[in-house]
Amino acid sequence: MGWLDFDGNGTFDPDEAVTAVVNPGDTTATLSFTVPSDIEPGDTYARFRLTTDGITGNDPGGLATNGEVEDYALTIAAMSCIPCEIGVTDIELMLIRDYGLRQE
Repeated sequence: MGWLDFDGNGTFDPDEAVTAVVNPGDTTATLSFTVPSDIEPGDTYARFRLTTDGITGNDPGGLATNGEVEDYALTIAAMSCIPCEIGVTDIELMLIRDYGLRQE
């Protein structure tokens, strides 16, 4: 199970949790998070908990009969889009190169 503190409030909330099944003999698992549309850039944390105990998104802490818990500090970067990063000069150069157009 994994949590990513998307809202940066310092707690791992149930709506920030995802699960994955790790079968006996497996050495990897994939967790897929849905990133909220209102996420803000900044520092936050992720927690990953592996145990054979039945846990839910309400269980980021507390005791388990076995397993491991790992926390990671991470930074959520500001979103960007390719058109936003292209300057006017770059667009003009593409128009000249691709279409022979020049700005007058």
